[in-house]
Amino acid sequence: MKHGLTGTPEFNTYRAMRNQCLNPSNKYYKYYGGRGVRICQEWLDDPRAFVDHVGLKPSPKHSLDRIDTNGNYEPGNVRWATEFAQKRNTRANVWLEAHGKRQTITDWSLELGLACKTIKHRIHVLGWALDKALSPERHAAGRPKILLTHNGKTLCLKEWAHALGLSPATLTLRMKRGLPVDQVLARAGG
Repeated sequence: MKHGLTGTPEFNTYRAMRNQCLNPSNKYYKYYGGRGVRICQEWLDDPRAFVDHVGLKPSPKHSLDRIDTNGNYEPGNVRWATEFAQKRNTRANVWLEAHGKRQTITDWSLELGLACKTIKHRIHVLGWALDKALSPERHAAGRPKILLTHNGKTLCLKEWAHALGLSPATLTLRMKRGLPVDQVLARAGG
């Protein structure tokens, strides 16, 4: 069947999609066909049907994206998207649900004006509950207020340092090393 698409960006995308889903020798097969991602029957051997659905590639910066990253290549689940949009739509993204919304850490970061690393630090190092970690709480100077919760007691970094007889710099260094809160607040070494 003649489709008239040979050499077009859309046909090259179609071929790459087929190769990733159907060719076990393809270096990306394990992420697509190897994990069960399929191409709908309508598009399987008809690049024209594929292009009729997805349309022409809007720009060289766009590539094919599956809206549901675990779904198949099929009508309703594909679109042309920029790299920026696709990075927000990967299986590797960490999704957080709080305040009645489900968003990636990147989206929370943009909304709250906090760095992604600040949000991760609050959750994984400081042990904050998700609602608290996703709050824009700050010192008057504009820096995130560092509160540590341990054994049901919450104090700011300086208060913990004073209570433990350690310098705030020592606790800060331990946190930067990624130690869990119990090790950050250990009296000896760390």
